[in-house]
Amino acid sequence: RKATPIIVPIHPILRELLNEVTESNRGEYVLPEISRTYGQRLDLVTGLVQKHFKSCGIRTHKPGTGKGTDKRAVVEVGFHSLRHTFVSLCRESNAPLAVVEAIVGHSNPAMTRHYTHTSEEAAISAVGLLPDITGKRKETPAPAPVECDKCRGVRALVETMNSKNWRKVRNEVLASYS
Repeated sequence: RKATPIIVPIHPILRELLNEVTESNRGEYVLPEISRTYGQRLDLVTGLVQKHFKSCGIRTHKPGTGKGTDKRAVVEVGFHSLRHTFVSLCRESNAPLAVVEAIVGHSNPAMTRHYTHTSEEAAISAVGLLPDITGKRKETPAPAPVECDKCRGVRALVETMNSKNWRKVRNEVLASYS
């Protein structure tokens, strides 16, 4: 049986960045080192993702499990969480269920719905669209997420990022976490 090719759509900004790579520097993979590692030991790539999450202050294991306890680590956030996040963000952006299903390779809509999680902002926005008790529709904007000063600074930097200055902005963001 012939394998069905998988087409992975690329965000326009990422496509612009990738197009900046000269033809002589292009290879089969965007991240060849990660690809090699993945091919040899998937757990090492998973470990890199976990390490990154932890460096961002994201708790990855259920409290009271893992190192320093007598209980096996229960992973709450990990490599696979990125897939759930992608599906949820696509659905919150009103991408049709069938399109999201095709992108992630699910065989049925029920699996895609399983991967879809509703954020607090999306729920508040949906409820805000309901008519009030007088029968008039009143839109309630979703509350702005609470951000720390450092996060606001990073967000401001990232909002200035484009295909020409992304390296400079990346270095500034990384320096702010050093």
